[in-house]
Amino acid sequence: MSFDLLRERGRETLERIASEVDLREPLMAAAWLASTGRDDARAEALIAHVASRQPGHVRTESRYRFELSHRVGVPAPFYAPPSAWTPWHPGDGPAFERDRFAQEEWLVQPAAVVGHLTLFAQQGADELFDEALRVLRRDLAQAALGDAPFVDTFLLRAVTRAPEVLRALEPVAFAVTSAYAAGDAAPVLGMRFPYATKPLTSATAALADALLSQGAYLELLAVQVRWLEATRREDGGYGDAEEPSDPWTTALAANVLSALDPAHDFDRTLSHLAAAQRDDGTWAAIGPDAPVTTAEVLSLFDAAERGFAERFRWPRVPAGHRDRKTGLPSFAHFLELVELLSHVGTLATVATELAFIDLIGFRAFNNHHGQDLGDAVLEAFAEAIDELPGSRAIRDGGDEFLLVGAPGAEGLQTRLEAFLQTWPPRFRARFGDAAPVAPRVLVTSGPAHALRATRERLGRAITEAKERASDPSVGFVLPA
Repeated sequence: MSFDLLRERGRETLERIASEVDLREPLMAAAWLASTGRDDARAEALIAHVASRQPGHVRTESRYRFELSHRVGVPAPFYAPPSAWTPWHPGDGPAFERDRFAQEEWLVQPAAVVGHLTLFAQQGADELFDEALRVLRRDLAQAALGDAPFVDTFLLRAVTRAPEVLRALEPVAFAVTSAYAAGDAAPVLGMRFPYATKPLTSATAALADALLSQGAYLELLAVQVRWLEATRREDGGYGDAEEPSDPWTTALAANVLSALDPAHDFDRTLSHLAAAQRDDGTWAAIGPDAPVTTAEVLSLFDAAERGFAERFRWPRVPAGHRDRKTGLPSFAHFLELVELLSHVGTLATVATELAFIDLIGFRAFNNHHGQDLGDAVLEAFAEAIDELPGSRAIRDGGDEFLLVGAPGAEGLQTRLEAFLQTWPPRFRARFGDAAPVAPRVLVTSGPAHALRATRERLGRAITEAKERASDPSVGFVLPA
């Protein structure tokens, strides 16, 4: 079944939203970020509009300069007329009738806040960014109480998916993550009627996504992924507790699974989403969330077009797992990565390339020029191998490095052979006529779950390879 027409309709409507929607619309910034056109004039107009307003008290709904819902002063957008709004879950019906805007905020508010901050960061509106960040820090800190799973996990996911925001709020985000990870987070359970103690697929998927984006609690992430894999329904969709499948939960769960499970079956899920597309080409759980839910669905359709090695998401490297000298992930991160790869479904058996590298001539260079310049060599080499596509560079220790290929990818040896030709001139440009330092590399492939044992084998074999005659200014790459 071809989904090209569905994707085209969804993309066209998303572009229209980004270019036509009222500047007061809570998801204006999120829609602009999700669009492919990225009309700078619209972004400038939105920033000017926000700058012209004043924030309210930090404990009120007007605590930001931009709107969080359609409760007051914001006209309903063309894609969500009031008569078309529906409860996200049928079980939410009574609460929705009492206050539909409170329900709206579950899905809209996180994307509204983080979307505006991301736009401010990308457009250089630093004062607006800093002001809104102070409010968001307080909002996010409230989520560490862990008593509103939908609101908390959706906000956490939005923050961790936005690099500019996560860098500024990393300690607070980790506190929220830790609060949820401390409980039974596989699955995340509801706290209040009608979801008290019931498994929440959407919140579990959001938390799993946040763990991946933070590189935190990777063993828990593996457990969550296995749980999510088992929750897909006969209709191909995903839903919370006993509620029907819905586009938001389906896209949320399927996106995190597709990034980590090479055997993920897209067909039934995409067919389910195709049937859920609205007449205007969008997808929505309530109505006003259409821009963010549509973007989430479209990202899943795009993922289905790529092989696993392309759609695989590397876990983020936390600051504490970066080597101080080179900035590369440390060996501790390698061990956590192996744990993740070893315990996620069929990922454990996928062929994964590994290269072990040490540096010919480094000891002599270090002894002759001193440790400061020796450290500069390590830093320059780390920077160079970190640029190689399709792999993650890791400092093993001393002058030894690892390159882990994306699971299922091939061609690491070929890329390293090409790298041998570019490194010598790069070295000379930085260090002049100093005695050369060049890589000695062994490359192999094996199942992802065996990466640690493979690294041990290559580490032993590299000693024997040191006897190989070679040009010390170039180095060599050998299969192991």
